Amino acid sequence: MAFIMRLIDKCAAMENDDLDRLLDNYYGPMFKLGLVFPSWKRSALVFTIPWFILNVSTFTWNLILLGITVYKAFLCDNDMDLFSLSTHYFLLLLCGSLIIFFMNWNRKLNGLNHTRISVDVGKYKDSRLYSHKDCILMEKQIRVESYRYLCLPLLIVLICGAVLIVPYASKLFRGVGTMYTTCGVDMFLPIPLYHPFPTHEGLNHFLALISQVLVVCCLANVIVAIMLNFTQYSLRVKLEYQVLGYSLDTLFARSKKVYLKNYPNEKASFHIRNPDYQRIVGSLLRDSIVHHQTLVDMMDKYHGLITYPVVFAYLTGSGAIGLGLLSIVRALQKGDTETLLLFSLLMLGEVISMLTMSLIGESVTEATIMLRYKLYDIRWYDMDIPNRRSLLNFQTFITEPLVLTAGKGLVNLTMETFSSIMNSAYSFFNLVNIQQSE
Repeated sequence: MAFIMRLIDKCAAMENDDLDRLLDNYYGPMFKLGLVFPSWKRSALVFTIPWFILNVSTFTWNLILLGITVYKAFLCDNDMDLFSLSTHYFLLLLCGSLIIFFMNWNRKLNGLNHTRISVDVGKYKDSRLYSHKDCILMEKQIRVESYRYLCLPLLIVLICGAVLIVPYASKLFRGVGTMYTTCGVDMFLPIPLYHPFPTHEGLNHFLALISQVLVVCCLANVIVAIMLNFTQYSLRVKLEYQVLGYSLDTLFARSKKVYLKNYPNEKASFHIRNPDYQRIVGSLLRDSIVHHQTLVDMMDKYHGLITYPVVFAYLTGSGAIGLGLLSIVRALQKGDTETLLLFSLLMLGEVISMLTMSLIGESVTEATIMLRYKLYDIRWYDMDIPNRRSLLNFQTFITEPLVLTAGKGLVNLTMETFSSIMNSAYSFFNLVNIQQSE
Protein backbone atom coordinates (compact mmCIF):
# COMPACT_ATOMS: atom_id res chain seq x y z
CA MET A 1 0.00 0.00 0.00
CA ALA A 2 2.85 2.36 0.84
CA PHE A 3 4.43 1.67 -2.58
CA ILE A 4 1.15 2.50 -4.35
CA MET A 5 0.78 5.76 -2.44
CA ARG A 6 4.38 6.74 -3.28
CA LEU A 7 3.64 6.05 -6.97
CA ILE A 8 0.45 8.12 -6.78
CA ASP A 9 2.32 10.99 -5.10
CA LYS A 10 4.99 10.80 -7.80
CA CYS A 11 2.32 11.13 -10.51
CA ALA A 12 0.64 13.96 -8.59
CA ALA A 13 3.96 15.83 -8.41
CA MET A 14 3.83 16.21 -12.21
CA GLU A 15 0.66 18.32 -11.87
CA ASN A 16 0.27 21.96 -10.94
CA ASP A 17 -2.58 24.47 -10.85
CA ASP A 18 -1.56 26.16 -14.11
CA LEU A 19 -1.42 22.84 -15.96
CA ASP A 20 -4.80 21.80 -14.53
CA ARG A 21 -6.40 25.06 -15.69
CA LEU A 22 -4.86 24.64 -19.15
CA LEU A 23 -6.10 21.06 -19.54
CA ASP A 24 -9.57 22.00 -18.28
CA ASN A 25 -9.67 24.89 -20.73
CA TYR A 26 -8.50 22.77 -23.68
CA TYR A 27 -10.26 19.47 -23.01
CA GLY A 28 -12.81 19.93 -20.24
CA PRO A 29 -13.36 16.68 -18.32
CA MET A 30 -12.44 14.40 -21.27
CA PHE A 31 -8.74 14.09 -20.36
CA LYS A 32 -9.69 12.69 -16.96
CA LEU A 33 -12.60 10.57 -18.19
CA GLY A 34 -10.44 9.09 -20.97
CA LEU A 35 -7.57 8.46 -18.50
CA VAL A 36 -5.18 10.20 -20.89
CA PHE A 37 -4.08 12.52 -18.07
CA PRO A 38 -5.96 11.60 -14.88
CA SER A 39 -5.45 13.71 -11.79
CA TRP A 40 -3.65 11.87 -8.96
CA LYS A 41 -3.83 14.69 -6.44
CA ARG A 42 -5.07 13.59 -3.03
CA SER A 43 -8.19 15.74 -3.45
CA ALA A 44 -9.07 13.97 -6.73
CA LEU A 45 -8.39 10.37 -5.65
CA VAL A 46 -11.98 9.84 -4.55
CA PHE A 47 -12.92 9.98 -8.26
CA THR A 48 -9.72 8.87 -10.00
CA ILE A 49 -9.14 5.56 -8.21
CA PRO A 50 -12.68 4.12 -8.63
CA TRP A 51 -12.80 5.33 -12.25
CA PHE A 52 -9.36 3.87 -12.98
CA ILE A 53 -10.29 0.51 -11.42
CA LEU A 54 -13.59 0.44 -13.34
CA ASN A 55 -11.86 1.13 -16.68
CA VAL A 56 -9.02 -1.34 -16.13
CA SER A 57 -11.32 -4.13 -14.94
CA THR A 58 -13.83 -3.51 -17.76
CA PHE A 59 -11.14 -3.45 -20.46
CA THR A 60 -9.36 -6.52 -19.04
CA TRP A 61 -12.52 -8.60 -18.63
CA ASN A 62 -13.82 -7.84 -22.12
CA LEU A 63 -10.41 -8.30 -23.75
CA ILE A 64 -10.13 -11.78 -22.21
CA LEU A 65 -13.65 -12.72 -23.32
CA LEU A 66 -13.10 -11.32 -26.81
CA GLY A 67 -9.84 -13.25 -27.11
CA ILE A 68 -11.67 -16.47 -26.21
CA THR A 69 -14.47 -15.58 -28.65
CA VAL A 70 -11.99 -15.01 -31.49
CA TYR A 71 -10.39 -18.39 -30.78
CA LYS A 72 -13.72 -20.22 -30.65
CA ALA A 73 -15.13 -18.49 -33.73
CA PHE A 74 -12.10 -19.41 -35.84
CA LEU A 75 -11.18 -22.90 -34.64
CA CYS A 76 -14.42 -24.24 -33.19
CA ASP A 77 -17.38 -22.63 -34.96
CA ASN A 78 -15.55 -21.85 -38.23
CA ASP A 79 -17.70 -18.71 -38.47
CA MET A 80 -15.70 -16.12 -40.40
CA ASP A 81 -18.23 -13.32 -39.84
CA LEU A 82 -18.14 -13.86 -36.09
CA PHE A 83 -14.35 -14.18 -36.22
CA SER A 84 -14.07 -10.91 -38.16
CA LEU A 85 -16.45 -9.04 -35.84
CA SER A 86 -14.80 -10.36 -32.65
CA THR A 87 -11.31 -9.58 -33.97
CA HIS A 88 -12.51 -6.10 -34.88
CA TYR A 89 -13.70 -5.38 -31.35
CA PHE A 90 -10.62 -7.03 -29.84
CA LEU A 91 -8.29 -4.80 -31.87
CA LEU A 92 -10.24 -1.68 -30.89
CA LEU A 93 -10.13 -2.53 -27.18
CA LEU A 94 -6.46 -3.47 -27.39
CA CYS A 95 -5.69 -0.15 -29.11
CA GLY A 96 -7.64 1.75 -26.41
CA SER A 97 -5.78 -0.09 -23.64
CA LEU A 98 -2.41 0.63 -25.22
CA ILE A 99 -3.28 4.31 -25.64
CA ILE A 100 -4.07 4.58 -21.92
CA PHE A 101 -0.82 2.78 -21.05
CA PHE A 102 1.50 4.82 -23.28
CA MET A 103 -0.11 8.19 -22.50
CA ASN A 104 0.29 7.55 -18.76
CA TRP A 105 3.78 6.10 -19.25
CA ASN A 106 4.70 9.40 -20.94
CA ARG A 107 2.69 11.46 -18.46
CA LYS A 108 5.58 13.77 -17.63
CA LEU A 109 6.27 14.45 -21.31
CA ASN A 110 2.60 15.13 -21.98
CA GLY A 111 2.46 17.61 -19.10
CA LEU A 112 5.67 19.30 -20.28
CA ASN A 113 4.33 19.67 -23.83
CA HIS A 114 1.13 21.31 -22.64
CA THR A 115 3.01 23.56 -20.22
CA ARG A 116 5.11 24.86 -23.11
CA ILE A 117 2.11 25.76 -25.27
CA SER A 118 0.34 27.47 -22.36
CA VAL A 119 2.59 30.51 -22.88
CA ASP A 120 3.97 32.32 -25.92
CA VAL A 121 6.51 30.01 -27.57
CA GLY A 122 8.09 32.81 -29.58
CA LYS A 123 9.79 35.62 -27.65
CA TYR A 124 10.44 38.78 -29.69
CA LYS A 125 12.30 41.79 -28.37
CA ASP A 126 10.27 44.46 -30.15
CA SER A 127 6.76 43.43 -29.07
CA ARG A 128 4.41 40.52 -28.37
CA LEU A 129 3.56 39.36 -31.90
CA TYR A 130 0.62 37.29 -30.66
CA SER A 131 -1.23 40.52 -29.83
CA HIS A 132 -0.87 41.88 -33.38
CA LYS A 133 -4.07 42.06 -35.38
CA ASP A 134 -2.95 39.53 -38.01
CA CYS A 135 -1.87 37.00 -35.38
CA ILE A 136 -5.16 37.38 -33.50
CA LEU A 137 -6.95 36.64 -36.78
CA MET A 138 -4.75 33.56 -37.25
CA GLU A 139 -5.68 32.35 -33.78
CA LYS A 140 -9.38 32.77 -34.52
CA GLN A 141 -9.01 30.81 -37.76
CA ILE A 142 -7.21 28.02 -35.90
CA ARG A 143 -10.01 27.94 -33.32
CA VAL A 144 -12.63 27.61 -36.07
CA GLU A 145 -10.56 24.86 -37.70
CA SER A 146 -10.33 23.00 -34.39
CA TYR A 147 -14.13 23.13 -34.03
CA ARG A 148 -14.48 21.50 -37.44
CA TYR A 149 -12.10 18.72 -36.51
CA LEU A 150 -13.73 18.22 -33.11
CA CYS A 151 -17.01 17.37 -34.82
CA LEU A 152 -15.39 14.17 -36.08
CA PRO A 153 -14.77 12.59 -32.63
CA LEU A 154 -18.41 13.32 -31.79
CA LEU A 155 -19.41 11.50 -34.95
CA ILE A 156 -17.27 8.55 -33.83
CA VAL A 157 -19.14 8.49 -30.51
CA LEU A 158 -22.46 8.39 -32.37
CA ILE A 159 -21.15 5.54 -34.52
CA CYS A 160 -20.08 3.63 -31.38
CA GLY A 161 -23.59 4.04 -30.02
CA ALA A 162 -25.14 2.89 -33.29
CA VAL A 163 -22.85 -0.16 -33.43
CA LEU A 164 -24.03 -1.13 -29.96
CA ILE A 165 -27.74 -0.29 -30.30
CA VAL A 166 -28.60 -1.29 -33.88
CA PRO A 167 -27.67 -5.02 -33.65
CA TYR A 168 -29.28 -5.42 -30.22
CA ALA A 169 -32.50 -3.67 -31.25
CA SER A 170 -32.66 -5.88 -34.34
CA LYS A 171 -32.26 -9.00 -32.21
CA LEU A 172 -34.94 -7.83 -29.77
CA PHE A 173 -37.53 -7.20 -32.47
CA ARG A 174 -36.62 -9.92 -34.98
CA GLY A 175 -35.23 -12.49 -32.60
CA VAL A 176 -32.12 -14.64 -32.98
CA GLY A 177 -32.17 -17.85 -34.96
CA THR A 178 -29.56 -19.51 -32.76
CA MET A 179 -29.07 -18.18 -29.24
CA TYR A 180 -25.61 -19.76 -28.84
CA THR A 181 -23.06 -21.09 -31.29
CA THR A 182 -21.84 -24.66 -30.88
CA CYS A 183 -18.94 -23.37 -28.77
CA GLY A 184 -21.08 -21.27 -26.43
CA VAL A 185 -20.81 -17.74 -27.89
CA ASP A 186 -23.93 -15.75 -26.93
CA MET A 187 -25.32 -14.26 -30.16
CA PHE A 188 -28.12 -12.38 -28.36
CA LEU A 189 -25.79 -9.78 -26.81
CA PRO A 190 -25.08 -6.51 -28.68
CA ILE A 191 -21.49 -7.74 -29.11
CA PRO A 192 -21.54 -11.54 -29.60
CA LEU A 193 -19.36 -12.81 -26.77
CA TYR A 194 -18.44 -15.99 -24.97
CA HIS A 195 -19.06 -16.19 -21.23
CA PRO A 196 -18.32 -19.08 -18.87
CA PHE A 197 -21.96 -18.94 -17.75
CA PRO A 198 -25.36 -18.52 -19.52
CA THR A 199 -26.08 -14.88 -20.41
CA HIS A 200 -29.18 -15.02 -22.60
CA GLU A 201 -31.67 -14.13 -19.84
CA GLY A 202 -32.13 -12.95 -16.26
CA LEU A 203 -29.55 -11.20 -14.10
CA ASN A 204 -26.59 -12.67 -16.02
CA HIS A 205 -27.88 -11.15 -19.26
CA PHE A 206 -28.36 -7.76 -17.57
CA LEU A 207 -24.83 -7.82 -16.11
CA ALA A 208 -23.31 -8.87 -19.46
CA LEU A 209 -25.26 -6.07 -21.16
CA ILE A 210 -24.07 -3.49 -18.61
CA SER A 211 -20.48 -4.69 -19.07
CA GLN A 212 -20.67 -4.14 -22.83
CA VAL A 213 -22.26 -0.70 -22.45
CA LEU A 214 -19.50 0.26 -20.00
CA VAL A 215 -16.66 -0.92 -22.19
CA VAL A 216 -18.05 0.91 -25.25
CA CYS A 217 -18.46 4.13 -23.19
CA CYS A 218 -14.93 3.79 -21.77
CA LEU A 219 -13.49 3.16 -25.24
CA ALA A 220 -15.37 6.17 -26.64
CA ASN A 221 -13.92 8.33 -23.82
CA VAL A 222 -10.39 7.19 -24.68
CA ILE A 223 -10.86 7.79 -28.42
CA VAL A 224 -12.35 11.26 -27.92
CA ALA A 225 -9.65 12.23 -25.38
CA ILE A 226 -6.73 11.16 -27.58
CA MET A 227 -8.30 12.83 -30.63
CA LEU A 228 -8.76 16.04 -28.64
CA ASN A 229 -5.14 15.87 -27.49
CA PHE A 230 -3.85 15.32 -31.01
CA THR A 231 -6.08 17.98 -32.55
CA GLN A 232 -5.50 20.78 -30.03
CA TYR A 233 -1.75 20.32 -29.72
CA SER A 234 -1.13 19.91 -33.47
CA LEU A 235 -3.18 22.97 -34.35
CA ARG A 236 -1.35 25.01 -31.70
CA VAL A 237 1.92 24.01 -33.39
CA LYS A 238 0.42 25.10 -36.71
CA LEU A 239 -0.45 28.49 -35.17
CA GLU A 240 3.13 28.86 -33.95
CA TYR A 241 4.44 28.27 -37.47
CA GLN A 242 2.02 30.87 -38.82
CA VAL A 243 3.19 33.40 -36.21
CA LEU A 244 6.78 32.57 -37.15
CA GLY A 245 5.93 33.22 -40.81
CA TYR A 246 4.36 36.54 -39.81
CA SER A 247 7.58 37.49 -37.99
CA LEU A 248 9.48 37.00 -41.25
CA ASP A 249 6.91 38.92 -43.32
CA THR A 250 7.17 41.92 -40.99
CA LEU A 251 10.89 41.68 -40.21
CA PHE A 252 11.95 44.88 -41.98
CA ALA A 253 8.89 46.89 -40.94
CA ARG A 254 9.33 45.95 -37.27
CA SER A 255 13.07 46.61 -37.47
CA LYS A 256 12.47 50.07 -38.88
CA LYS A 257 9.92 50.79 -36.17
CA VAL A 258 12.41 49.81 -33.45
CA TYR A 259 15.18 51.82 -35.14
CA LEU A 260 13.08 54.98 -35.35
CA LYS A 261 12.01 54.51 -31.76
CA ASN A 262 15.65 54.32 -30.65
CA TYR A 263 16.85 57.04 -33.02
CA PRO A 264 13.90 59.42 -33.58
CA ASN A 265 16.14 62.12 -35.07
CA GLU A 266 17.30 59.79 -37.87
CA LYS A 267 13.89 59.52 -39.60
CA ALA A 268 14.74 61.92 -42.42
CA SER A 269 18.18 60.39 -43.08
CA PHE A 270 17.15 56.74 -42.65
CA HIS A 271 18.98 54.34 -44.99
CA ILE A 272 18.51 50.59 -45.35
CA ARG A 273 22.28 49.99 -45.03
CA ASN A 274 22.61 51.82 -41.73
CA PRO A 275 24.70 49.58 -39.41
CA ASP A 276 22.45 50.26 -36.41
CA TYR A 277 19.38 49.33 -38.44
CA GLN A 278 21.08 46.16 -39.72
CA ARG A 279 21.98 45.24 -36.14
CA ILE A 280 18.30 45.46 -35.19
CA VAL A 281 17.35 43.36 -38.23
CA GLY A 282 19.85 40.71 -37.14
CA SER A 283 18.53 40.75 -33.58
CA LEU A 284 14.90 40.24 -34.67
CA LEU A 285 15.93 37.59 -37.20
CA ARG A 286 17.65 35.68 -34.40
CA ASP A 287 14.39 35.83 -32.44
CA SER A 288 12.68 34.09 -35.36
CA ILE A 289 15.46 31.49 -35.56
CA VAL A 290 15.18 30.77 -31.83
CA HIS A 291 11.40 30.50 -32.21
CA HIS A 292 11.86 27.89 -34.93
CA GLN A 293 14.44 25.94 -32.91
CA THR A 294 12.02 25.85 -29.97
CA LEU A 295 9.27 24.53 -32.27
CA VAL A 296 11.56 21.80 -33.60
CA ASP A 297 12.39 20.75 -30.06
CA MET A 298 8.70 20.71 -29.17
CA MET A 299 7.89 18.56 -32.17
CA ASP A 300 10.65 16.09 -31.30
CA LYS A 301 9.11 15.61 -27.87
CA TYR A 302 5.62 15.49 -29.37
CA HIS A 303 6.68 12.72 -31.75
CA GLY A 304 7.92 10.79 -28.73
CA LEU A 305 4.50 11.14 -27.12
CA ILE A 306 2.28 10.18 -30.07
CA THR A 307 4.53 7.68 -31.83
CA TYR A 308 3.03 4.49 -30.37
CA PRO A 309 -0.63 5.52 -29.84
CA VAL A 310 -0.96 6.84 -33.40
CA VAL A 311 0.84 3.96 -35.08
CA PHE A 312 -1.35 1.49 -33.18
CA ALA A 313 -4.42 3.44 -34.32
CA TYR A 314 -3.30 3.28 -37.96
CA LEU A 315 -2.37 -0.41 -37.82
CA THR A 316 -5.59 -1.32 -35.98
CA GLY A 317 -7.67 0.69 -38.44
CA SER A 318 -5.96 -0.83 -41.47
CA GLY A 319 -6.36 -4.39 -40.16
CA ALA A 320 -9.98 -3.81 -39.15
CA ILE A 321 -10.81 -2.35 -42.57
CA GLY A 322 -9.36 -5.43 -44.26
CA LEU A 323 -11.43 -7.77 -42.09
CA GLY A 324 -14.50 -5.58 -42.52
CA LEU A 325 -14.23 -5.70 -46.30
CA LEU A 326 -14.21 -9.50 -46.22
CA SER A 327 -17.39 -9.50 -44.14
CA ILE A 328 -19.01 -6.92 -46.42
CA VAL A 329 -18.28 -9.12 -49.44
CA ARG A 330 -19.93 -12.10 -47.72
CA ALA A 331 -22.87 -9.95 -46.58
CA LEU A 332 -23.43 -8.73 -50.15
CA GLN A 333 -23.43 -12.30 -51.42
CA LYS A 334 -25.89 -13.43 -48.73
CA GLY A 335 -28.04 -10.31 -48.92
CA ASP A 336 -27.48 -9.81 -45.17
CA THR A 337 -28.39 -6.13 -44.67
CA GLU A 338 -27.78 -6.15 -40.91
CA THR A 339 -24.20 -7.44 -41.20
CA LEU A 340 -23.55 -5.06 -44.09
CA LEU A 341 -24.73 -2.08 -42.03
CA LEU A 342 -22.80 -3.15 -38.92
CA PHE A 343 -19.44 -3.53 -40.67
CA SER A 344 -20.02 -0.37 -42.71
CA LEU A 345 -20.48 1.61 -39.48
CA LEU A 346 -17.37 0.06 -37.91
CA MET A 347 -15.28 0.84 -40.97
CA LEU A 348 -16.70 4.37 -41.16
CA GLY A 349 -15.51 5.05 -37.60
CA GLU A 350 -11.99 3.85 -38.40
CA VAL A 351 -11.84 5.77 -41.67
CA ILE A 352 -12.93 8.97 -39.90
CA SER A 353 -10.25 8.50 -37.23
CA MET A 354 -7.45 8.00 -39.76
CA LEU A 355 -8.79 10.80 -41.98
CA THR A 356 -8.79 13.25 -39.05
CA MET A 357 -5.18 12.45 -38.10
CA SER A 358 -4.07 12.64 -41.74
CA LEU A 359 -5.83 15.97 -42.38
CA ILE A 360 -4.32 17.56 -39.27
CA GLY A 361 -0.86 16.18 -40.05
CA GLU A 362 -1.14 17.48 -43.62
CA SER A 363 -2.25 20.88 -42.30
CA VAL A 364 0.84 21.17 -40.06
CA THR A 365 3.11 20.12 -42.94
CA GLU A 366 1.57 22.77 -45.21
CA ALA A 367 2.27 25.41 -42.54
CA THR A 368 5.97 24.46 -42.52
CA ILE A 369 6.08 24.58 -46.34
CA MET A 370 4.56 28.07 -46.28
CA LEU A 371 7.26 29.11 -43.81
CA ARG A 372 9.91 28.02 -46.28
CA TYR A 373 8.29 30.09 -49.05
CA LYS A 374 8.11 33.14 -46.78
CA LEU A 375 11.80 32.77 -46.00
CA TYR A 376 12.65 32.53 -49.72
CA ASP A 377 10.64 35.72 -50.41
CA ILE A 378 12.41 37.78 -47.77
CA ARG A 379 14.45 40.75 -49.04
CA TRP A 380 17.86 39.24 -48.43
CA TYR A 381 19.48 41.81 -50.72
CA ASP A 382 18.63 44.51 -48.16
CA MET A 383 20.70 42.75 -45.49
CA ASP A 384 24.35 43.10 -44.66
CA ILE A 385 26.74 40.12 -44.91
CA PRO A 386 26.35 38.78 -41.31
CA ASN A 387 22.55 38.84 -41.59
CA ARG A 388 22.70 37.12 -44.97
CA ARG A 389 24.78 34.35 -43.42
CA SER A 390 22.23 33.91 -40.65
CA LEU A 391 19.43 33.85 -43.20
CA LEU A 392 21.27 31.25 -45.32
CA ASN A 393 21.78 29.01 -42.31
CA PHE A 394 18.09 29.34 -41.48
CA GLN A 395 17.12 28.43 -45.05
CA THR A 396 19.38 25.39 -44.98
CA PHE A 397 17.77 24.22 -41.75
CA ILE A 398 14.21 24.28 -43.15
CA THR A 399 14.91 22.79 -46.57
CA GLU A 400 12.71 19.77 -45.78
CA PRO A 401 9.18 20.38 -44.46
CA LEU A 402 8.25 19.05 -41.05
CA VAL A 403 6.06 15.93 -41.26
CA LEU A 404 4.20 14.50 -38.27
CA THR A 405 5.22 10.86 -37.97
CA ALA A 406 4.43 7.90 -35.73
CA GLY A 407 6.25 4.66 -34.98
CA LYS A 408 9.75 6.20 -35.26
CA GLY A 409 9.02 7.41 -38.80
CA LEU A 410 7.08 4.29 -39.81
CA VAL A 411 3.87 6.21 -40.58
CA ASN A 412 3.66 9.74 -41.99
CA LEU A 413 0.48 11.53 -40.94
CA THR A 414 -0.35 12.89 -44.37
CA MET A 415 -3.14 12.53 -46.90
CA GLU A 416 -0.75 10.53 -49.06
CA THR A 417 -0.60 7.85 -46.34
CA PHE A 418 -4.38 7.89 -45.96
CA SER A 419 -4.84 7.60 -49.74
CA SER A 420 -2.43 4.67 -49.86
CA ILE A 421 -4.38 2.83 -47.14
CA MET A 422 -7.71 3.47 -48.89
CA ASN A 423 -6.34 2.43 -52.29
CA SER A 424 -4.90 -0.76 -50.81
CA ALA A 425 -8.23 -1.50 -49.12
CA TYR A 426 -10.16 -0.92 -52.35
CA SER A 427 -7.76 -3.12 -54.34
CA PHE A 428 -8.08 -5.82 -51.69
CA PHE A 429 -11.87 -5.55 -51.83
CA ASN A 430 -11.91 -5.91 -55.64
CA LEU A 431 -9.51 -8.86 -55.55
CA VAL A 432 -11.56 -10.76 -52.97
CA ASN A 433 -14.81 -9.91 -54.73
CA ILE A 434 -13.51 -11.25 -58.04
CA GLN A 435 -12.20 -14.44 -56.45
CA GLN A 436 -15.50 -15.01 -54.65
CA SER A 437 -17.52 -14.55 -57.84
CA GLU A 438 -15.47 -17.06 -59.86
